[in-house]
Amino acid sequence: MRNRNLERQLQYERAPELSALERLMNVTTMEEFMTLLRVNGRPVTEHDIYSKYPSLTKYRISAQGGYMAEADVCSPREMTVEFDLPEAIHGEVFFPRCTRVMRCGGCCASRHVACVPVEIEKKVFNVVESSVPFLRSDHLIFSGFRKVVVERHLSCRLQCNLSQKKCGPHKIFLPEQCTCACAKTFRCFGAKSWDPENCRCACMDTQNCFTGQKLNQQTCRCERYLAQEEAANSVFTGVSADKKHPDQPSLTWGRRQPSEPVVFGPARPVSATTSRASVTQAEQAGKCPVLKCPPSFTAVRSRRRQRWGQAVRGR
Repeated sequence: MRNRNLERQLQYERAPELSALERLMNVTTMEEFMTLLRVNGRPVTEHDIYSKYPSLTKYRISAQGGYMAEADVCSPREMTVEFDLPEAIHGEVFFPRCTRVMRCGGCCASRHVACVPVEIEKKVFNVVESSVPFLRSDHLIFSGFRKVVVERHLSCRLQCNLSQKKCGPHKIFLPEQCTCACAKTFRCFGAKSWDPENCRCACMDTQNCFTGQKLNQQTCRCERYLAQEEAANSVFTGVSADKKHPDQPSLTWGRRQPSEPVVFGPARPVSATTSRASVTQAEQAGKCPVLKCPPSFTAVRSRRRQRWGQAVRGR
């Protein structure tokens, strides 16, 4: 075992042309992983990982105390597999419904690598089939056997489960390293840094802004966020603008001077020969180019009278 680990370690050290990610694809033990580690410019040794005190169990003790985790390499092991049996519609009972067979399993050094089977054989199991004769019966009727075919894994290997489709349009797939890399990289300035996940320059400090503020992705600062409702309210409550331009129609309602009449809708000069009912919708639309004007009091009253008259005639 030690000679095999020594041969693997020499093999990793003799392959400087491979990157660390490429060599990580075939790492299965801690000794192999240690060949990729550096600390303070020197290679990591067993004294940096393991404790000098012996262990009374099969697990070694780490340098910080406690048992050292041992990797579960990709290999066949017994796993529970459920049989593909039909549903019990007419009271059928099958036994057993599951068994243990050799299947590939274990963890990998990279989260993009999966343990997949290489050699597979079909194994046939016999399952007892029975049925319930009647409700609340104290026995079952033996019907025979049902053959079930289950796959049994003989050998396994590590396989990259990434593809160009999974990497997305902004990244390219590197099969040797089993990773996705940005197709283009740019130099970021100011308070921004390169984000390899989204392939763009992003703010380094994603600070939490206060209520009513929003992080500006251009300046990387919290700025006051003016919602659409606030923008509408600022237009309707702009009394100062009306005072500066008295000849223009006002965009406020509900506010009047003591000498002015009550007006529902945009304020406008009222003459002796013109009433509120003579104002057409086209005039209101011209005086409210941005926001929809509310209906006038006269229009609302006439509409209510029409509905009341229709209800009386319907009786």
